[in-house]
Amino acid sequence: MNKQEIVNTVLSVIGVPPHHRENFINYVKNPYSYEEDLNEVIYIHIPKAAGKAISYSLLNAPNGTGHTKLYMYERNRDKFDRYFKFTFVRNPWDRLVSAFFYVKNFRPESNDRKFFDKYIGQDSSFESFVMRLQDEKFRALCMSWEHFTPQIDFVRNSKGEVALDFVGRLEDIEDDFERLCAILGKDMKLSVRNSGERSDYQSYYSAKMIDVAAMVYAEDIKIFGYVF
Repeated sequence: MNKQEIVNTVLSVIGVPPHHRENFINYVKNPYSYEEDLNEVIYIHIPKAAGKAISYSLLNAPNGTGHTKLYMYERNRDKFDRYFKFTFVRNPWDRLVSAFFYVKNFRPESNDRKFFDKYIGQDSSFESFVMRLQDEKFRALCMSWEHFTPQIDFVRNSKGEVALDFVGRLEDIEDDFERLCAILGKDMKLSVRNSGERSDYQSYYSAKMIDVAAMVYAEDIKIFGYVF
């Protein structure tokens, strides 16, 4: 059992709910992964934005680098100022579909699945889930879970600014990955990881659902310039 598993077990035993458990682990651990230090980069791995593929292909980190938010890296100011900071973002409507089915169908013993079963419910359809996001308390609870957290929350520094050297897009991942490699002086090929098969995201939405998701992710849509 590794350190993270031990901490997770202890938090579970004392009754800390799964969403607080995962957030606590992310907060207390060293934000800099071995691979980031080796390459002198800060990779903001936003959940459900091809992070495993990028981590593996660019940094040789098969298990990813964690979903650490940018401001947490400021604990080490020297590294934060020196390292190249980058991320990849995804169309918010598309990401929401991907996150919902990923968490819903994950391993039953995982924090992801425990969160979903406890607060959303295995019987929930994507449509019912999205419509429930109109409820302020339910929305706040879901947004506390990293797979649903707005992308903008991952890329702000302690002053609330988006402070990155490069922002790629999942929709242009091959071209943007190539551009990133050129900037970093690397000759790497993108390897597909964690790829799921499902219909085009637009087919999951009614007109009302489009508006609800747009309300939830208004900042992502505005800052990153996405449209449905």
